[in-house]
Amino acid sequence: MPLEVPTRIPPHNLDAERAVLGAVLLEGREALPRVVEVLRASDFYTEAHRAMYQAMLTLFDRGAPVDSLTLSEELRRTDQLQFIGGPAAIALLMEEASIAPHLGSYTAIVRDMAVLRELIQTSAHIIGQAFDAKEDVQTLVDDAEKRIFSLAERRLEGSALPVGKILKNTFEYIERLYERKEHVTGVATGFEKLDLETSGFQPSDFIIIAGRPSMGKAQPLDACVKTETGWTRMGELRVGDALASIDGRESLVCGVFPQGARQVYRVSFSDGRATECCAEHLWRVHHRAWPEPRVLSTAQIATLLTKRHNRHSLWVDTPSGDAGHAEPLPVDPWLLGALLGAG
Repeated sequence: MPLEVPTRIPPHNLDAERAVLGAVLLEGREALPRVVEVLRASDFYTEAHRAMYQAMLTLFDRGAPVDSLTLSEELRRTDQLQFIGGPAAIALLMEEASIAPHLGSYTAIVRDMAVLRELIQTSAHIIGQAFDAKEDVQTLVDDAEKRIFSLAERRLEGSALPVGKILKNTFEYIERLYERKEHVTGVATGFEKLDLETSGFQPSDFIIIAGRPSMGKAQPLDACVKTETGWTRMGELRVGDALASIDGRESLVCGVFPQGARQVYRVSFSDGRATECCAEHLWRVHHRAWPEPRVLSTAQIATLLTKRHNRHSLWVDTPSGDAGHAEPLPVDPWLLGALLGAG
C-alpha cells in the first residue's frame, strides 16, 4: 500500500531566525561563536536565511568583520544578494535583532524547530522502510534507533570555557589530592579491590553498578540448603558460608539480600523430589521438540504446563547435590581403603 504523508507546513519560527541573524550582525564576531556551537546552516528554514548564515560563517573563518556591510559584499560576490532579498532584507534583520542576553534563547528555538523537522523526515524514512521491508527486522530496528539517537544528541549543547579557568581548578584539585596522602581520592565504596582499581568514585565518573542476573537463589527462609558440613536453613545462611557444590569448586555465600514477601512455587519432579522457588528462578529446560535446551523461568514453565501436550514433554537437569566432582578417580575407593588397611 502506498505511504501517505500528511502535507503540513513543517515546524519553523522565522522571527527567531531573524532575531539570531540580526544579533550576529549587531554583535559581530563576539556573538557568532555562541551561535556556531548550536546551529548549522541547514537548521534555518528558508534558503535565504541559510545563505546569509553561511556567508557569516565564511567571513568569520576568513577573519573578516561580520556586519551588514561585509555580509552584503560577501553575498554580492557569490551572486546571492538579490536571492536573499537585497540590502533591504539585511536591514530588516538589523531591525528585528535580539539583544545579546536573549541570543541563547532564540538560538535554542531555531535549533528545536530544526530538530522537529529532522524528526519528521526521519520518521517518514523509518515508516517507509518498515512498509518496504527490504531488510531484516533487526537491521531496520538498529537503523531506526541510530537515526533517533543522532537527533537526541543534537539536544546536547556544548560549551567553551577559558583554559585559564580550567587549569586553575585542575591544579587546585591536584593539590588537594596530594595533601590528603590517601590512595582513595574519591568516594570510597567499602570494597577494597574496587577502591584499589578506581581510587574511589570520582566527581566526573558516570557509574553503573550492576550484577549478572539470576545469580542468587530466592527461597523461603525455612528452605533447607546443603552445606559442606550438613543441612541448614536458608534464613540461617551468612556471608562466607561454604555450600556444597556439584563441581567440587569453592562455592561461598557472597551476599544475603532479603526479598520481602514474594510468590513461591513448589516444583515437584517425577522422581518424587520437590523444591520451592520464586517465579523468576531460571531452569535449563529440555523439550522433546526442541533441538537444544532453553533457559526458562518458573513462571514460563508454569505457562507451558497449562498445555496438555507439554505435561510429559518437559524435563530439567536434576543434579544430585552431592559435593565433589564427576571426573573418574585415579584409584577405586574400595581398593584405596584396602591398601591403606593393609599398611
